[in-house]
Amino acid sequence: MRMACAGPAIEVTEKTDIAPEQLLLAGLEITDLLGFVCRPKDLPGKPYIVYRRERLVVFVRRQPHIPTGKSAEYWQDKYDQALERHARNEQVLADTGWTVINIWEYEINEDLLTCVEKVQSVLRRDNG
Repeated sequence: MRMACAGPAIEVTEKTDIAPEQLLLAGLEITDLLGFVCRPKDLPGKPYIVYRRERLVVFVRRQPHIPTGKSAEYWQDKYDQALERHARNEQVLADTGWTVINIWEYEINEDLLTCVEKVQSVLRRDNG
């Protein structure tokens, strides 16, 4: 299977050291959920996957590793600020008619099929 949007095309044969975003793209392509663009710069928050016609954006979120010790408070504050920024961007998108899906990296790694089905269910609802 060929990968789109994630740099050079790669062959995906099993889950190994492939980035979760690439796994999600592979899952969408396998299930023929095509018609998306990756990482457009014109939308708030720079979503990873966008279905423009259906007005659906998909963010792939990372769970940060917050260190302990002296810098823990600094990094926790940065993470909290990022969550607030994400919420503001998602609200702007929702207010302008976009449906927003957040998928966490660990969700992709644990159950790719469920993540693909999240996207599929919204696309079916909008096209149904």
